[in-house]
Amino acid sequence: MPGDELLPHPTLTWDHGLTIHARPAEVWPWIAQIGDDRGGFYSYTFIENLIAREKLYHNADRVWPEFQDPRPGEGLIDDYMTVRAVEPGRYLLANLEKVPEMGFTWIWHLYPASEDETRLVVCMRVQAAPELAFTFLQPPLWIRGLVDALLLGGVTVLIRSKEAAH
Repeated sequence: MPGDELLPHPTLTWDHGLTIHARPAEVWPWIAQIGDDRGGFYSYTFIENLIAREKLYHNADRVWPEFQDPRPGEGLIDDYMTVRAVEPGRYLLANLEKVPEMGFTWIWHLYPASEDETRLVVCMRVQAAPELAFTFLQPPLWIRGLVDALLLGGVTVLIRSKEAAH
């Protein structure tokens, strides 16, 4: 997986996949606009806003053309989590920049599953002292819930937009 070389000995790994009934070209725009100052994270907004405190998150309910070109170095979560690498239509890799005692990567990777389906695989890797990694993430309960919400929320919006187009 792209980015695995950044954290050769992760303390914590978490992988989740979902098959979406849409082609990768239809799913990619939702992945491309992920970010706090972009399309949001398609998650539980009330939790994101609770964590963020002063900043209010909003999740996109449509594709925003101005957010379709993520570039390495751009912030996904302020400037702490930034885009590390992008291969449009395939993956977006982010990593934690400003916390030297912890490595953290997060990737959204699309694979064609069939002519009309896409496999979205989301992976997180953390490399830190175990107590820091587990205090930071407390897996799997809230992380799984947030990523499930991200995946299912974005997919729901995608499906609704496809249905509206027909």
